[in-house]
Amino acid sequence: MSHFYFHIYEHGTLIWDEEGSECPDLDAAKREAMASATDLARQALARGEPADGLCVEIRDEDDRILAGLTIREVLAHPRHPSFAPSCGIVGSGLLHRSEEHTS
Repeated sequence: MSHFYFHIYEHGTLIWDEEGSECPDLDAAKREAMASATDLARQALARGEPADGLCVEIRDEDDRILAGLTIREVLAHPRHPSFAPSCGIVGSGLLHRSEEHTS
């Protein structure tokens, strides 16, 4: 099992996943990211907020970015969304600008 982290970008702000999750492989981590993104989309829609600017990014134990999934992609293709290389390539790439992490 490998340890993956599912960081959330919400309108330019990075919300760190401090705990992460054990998954057998990257495909399983992508399924978990898809479930998280779907839940975030439901919450945003229930509050009447736009889902633009929300993205779940998968990182490994060495903080390497493995994949990103936007909420927009989940809403457009709920059964088979396409993962991007990171959340940073979404739009103009501004989602990474606010990234700061202090341990």
